[in-house]
Amino acid sequence: MGNMPTVWINLRKLGVVILAALAGCVVPQQQQPPELPAHFPKPHYEFSRNRWTTEGYALGRKLFFDPRLSRNGQVSCGSCHQPSLAYADTLRFSQGLAASLRNTPALQNLLWQPYFFADGGVTHLEFVALAPVTNHREQGLGIAEMLAILKQDPAYRQAFKQVFRRDTLDTQQVLFAFTQFLGSLVSAHSPWDAYATRQATLSPDALAGWRLFQQHCVACHPPPLFTDFSFSDIGLEAQPTDSGRARISESAQDRGKFKVPSLRNVALTPPYMHDGRYATLAEAVRHYAAGGIQPSPRLDPRLPRQGIALSEKEQQQIVRFLHSLTDTAFARKP
Repeated sequence: MGNMPTVWINLRKLGVVILAALAGCVVPQQQQPPELPAHFPKPHYEFSRNRWTTEGYALGRKLFFDPRLSRNGQVSCGSCHQPSLAYADTLRFSQGLAASLRNTPALQNLLWQPYFFADGGVTHLEFVALAPVTNHREQGLGIAEMLAILKQDPAYRQAFKQVFRRDTLDTQQVLFAFTQFLGSLVSAHSPWDAYATRQATLSPDALAGWRLFQQHCVACHPPPLFTDFSFSDIGLEAQPTDSGRARISESAQDRGKFKVPSLRNVALTPPYMHDGRYATLAEAVRHYAAGGIQPSPRLDPRLPRQGIALSEKEQQQIVRFLHSLTDTAFARKP
């Protein structure tokens, strides 16, 4: 599930057909999805037409980790999105059938996201799984090929019938099952969450880093999601080699802009930036200090062109704070 924006064009064409069918899905017994964090805002996606069930979640999880849903039968979504790494990996560029062009994004708190992937090329949670499955660098299957694999498997046919109470397995059901799993990847139990809900405190260095973060970083990374979902040029390159958001918007003003990522579990997901250029959190934080930001006519106005005045100790304190966003229970969940 890397960041290959050409898929977005295909999904947009498919969207009218697929969304037209969404309202017709009848799901078995109503069950409650995982409880949402009380200190989070209202989610962008709700399971109103796609009723969440434990069976649907299990089916979506099975699809996510099934390598048969790839052209060579060896690559699954889980190949790049590993649970212990907040559903990311440690490679600079995601590796499916071939190397991708961007770093693997973490998968967490997707219910709150209005855009997906670094360039925002997918705008609906129910389409997210189609992007990697159909991309030639990732899993490389056509939709018809994916359905054929599933229909030939008696266990899948039985599971889909149990969840959706239909005799015919179709794309709509596959998207719903994937979404029930992906939407359940909620991370909200980090040390910072315990601090924010007054259940615990942070270490002195992490608290100092939190104060610095509030002073310099919350404009783009506001809690509790630690992203504002905007698209930003943070001065990685004066002349961006990756067009970023411009590939989707077709606007020259968006060249080199990428979606602001959530910083939750960021300590688990090196390397950093859309192209994985920074191997450590310390390097990523240092980019924003004086001298790190490259001149760009599209530089986000929230960033000072001369960089942020941070001493080495202050940078270390911000790193300590970022570690407090690690949700170990989320990373250990099977």
